[in-house]
Amino acid sequence: MTIQWFSPNKAIPSITIASYGISFNAGCLIYFENASSVLLGCDTSSKKLYVKFLKDGDSSGFSVPQIDEKTKNVRISCREFIQFLQLKFKFDVSKSLKYYVDIVSEDQFVVSLDDPITSEKKSKKGKED
Repeated sequence: MTIQWFSPNKAIPSITIASYGISFNAGCLIYFENASSVLLGCDTSSKKLYVKFLKDGDSSGFSVPQIDEKTKNVRISCREFIQFLQLKFKFDVSKSLKYYVDIVSEDQFVVSLDDPITSEKKSKKGKED
């Protein structure tokens, strides 16, 4: 059994999939520190998204911006990959979809696309005439 310890002082790693690409929240930043690029892949049979972090000198994949103390999140522009996901998994990214990250190792994430995080935003009632 693999245990993932929870820390109340750190954000839970999550990603947001939108039409422009993928955003990684502050909980993911530690994994970007030594990465120069990322490879993105998916397993259509298990409906999982894979993110592999590549070290300096490996120029394949999508480039990663420089991470410093002011960085709050990382956005990877990968519109073509998102279109591929839409085709393979039949989901609509007109609204951003957020997912928790399952950390497999220091250099790879796996994200189950079966269970998006739903946000319960309260709708504001408009004034009636």
